[in-house]
Amino acid sequence: VESAPMNFVKAETLVQEITADGKVRDIVTERIKSAAEKEAEAKEQVIRNLPEFKRDRGEGKSLSEQLKDQGAVEEDEASKPKEYNVHTIDEAEFEHYQSLEEAEREKKRQRTMEDTSAMASYKSEQQRMRSEAVPPPDSLLQTV
Repeated sequence: VESAPMNFVKAETLVQEITADGKVRDIVTERIKSAAEKEAEAKEQVIRNLPEFKRDRGEGKSLSEQLKDQGAVEEDEASKPKEYNVHTIDEAEFEHYQSLEEAEREKKRQRTMEDTSAMASYKSEQQRMRSEAVPPPDSLLQTV
């Protein structure tokens, strides 16, 4: 059941007349809306009907009644047993995970081998440079 939006302001004119016998007569005339106003009102109605702008209007219930109803719904959900989604792994999936793990181990092993070979070549090159290098002179006068 969808209720119409509540508009608190209406564009009307109220004229009160006092008749000859002393009674008050109210004459209410509604202002005619222009096409632009009707179009704007239609756009506003479309926006109000979007889910992100809809409000829980409560359908005439007080706030305490709405909160009580909401609490009852939450209690119902809490009292339901939880359903666990347990995923079992079959043999093919186990082999797939095992092959992924082996590939990762192989990459790690390859990386460590490259690192150790690079370190070894660096150390050997460093030793070769030291052995080929001319020893530094003891003093500056010997070089002159």
